[in-house]
Amino acid sequence: QLQGLQQLDVSFNGLEDVPEIFMGMAKLKEANFSHNLLVGFPRSIAAASSLKLLDLSFNRLQGLPDEIGNLISLEDLDISNNGILVLAPSLGNLKRIKRINAEKNGLTPGSVAPSLLRDTPLENLRMDGNPLTTLQKEDGYEEYEKRFKKTSLKNIDQRVRTGDLSQGLGTAEQYAQMRK
Repeated sequence: QLQGLQQLDVSFNGLEDVPEIFMGMAKLKEANFSHNLLVGFPRSIAAASSLKLLDLSFNRLQGLPDEIGNLISLEDLDISNNGILVLAPSLGNLKRIKRINAEKNGLTPGSVAPSLLRDTPLENLRMDGNPLTTLQKEDGYEEYEKRFKKTSLKNIDQRVRTGDLSQGLGTAEQYAQMRK
């Protein structure tokens, strides 16, 4: 009945688990499971191969199933405000991922899979509020940094071209450093 559904928002529902029926939606593009009581996520998530945005923020997750790496269309993943301890190697299989918000979890040095930083098109990994305070010492960081700088510079150049300077550009020194 819901096989053609493209957007699903079940946030703020007190869900403790995700019924299998949700994952049978092959055309699902956006799924919001935020602000619930989820402690795990079903492996059947892999069936949602069209999923581009997945919001699992503000739950009680301690990890993600390996099958999340099978979400071939995923571009945006929000797992902030959980208890996640590791960004698993299966995330390195996400060949379209651009943004991950992993703020306010339990991520420590060595808990970010090198394949995520090195082998994906990831441009923005938000990590504030974790015991891991910098990615600079993580394996794969150099490749991630190159993509991050390129994307940041492209966004600044776009804002200059369109005249949208409402967010500012930072200092001239920061701008010159990004150009390197």
